[in-house]
Amino acid sequence: FSPASLLKQAGLLPLPPPDRGDLLAFCRVLRTQVEEEGFKPRTAWQPFQTTLRKAAGLPLDMGDFETVCETLRLVGLAQLRLDYANAALKRWPAKPLFVFHQYEAKEALGKPDRRGFWMMRHPLDNALDQARAEGDQRTAHRIGEMLGLGHLKVEDDFDDYDDFDDEDDE
Repeated sequence: FSPASLLKQAGLLPLPPPDRGDLLAFCRVLRTQVEEEGFKPRTAWQPFQTTLRKAAGLPLDMGDFETVCETLRLVGLAQLRLDYANAALKRWPAKPLFVFHQYEAKEALGKPDRRGFWMMRHPLDNALDQARAEGDQRTAHRIGEMLGLGHLKVEDDFDDYDDFDDEDDE
């Protein structure tokens, strides 16, 4: 027995492609279930995976992508979150919020960047600098946590905390 077979027998699969309203309604329902009932969808979303992955290609605005990524983060659906973060980054390359979602989702999936830690860190460092420049303290803090800079305030300069004697420290 699986949710997909039950939905097929009921004539509810395959699902039509969702529109923006459907997707945002789905996110509202997921958030409500998690926040009010502590529900975490483990397999319940599986029959909808293909449809939800296709919806990442919808012409959403930045706020919609943020809503979807934050919802998927909350419920722990890392692969879908990665799909939406990647789609958002195609429209807004290097946008710090979506760089954060992309890398955190990869980490949750156990898909570290194949180029190695230092190559992975470069886009995060850039995103941190850009988030700071844009005044996006929440994203800067999250990226700082991911980079292991959680003990620093986001506006702090790392040179003040390193152990190296260089010109910046004098």
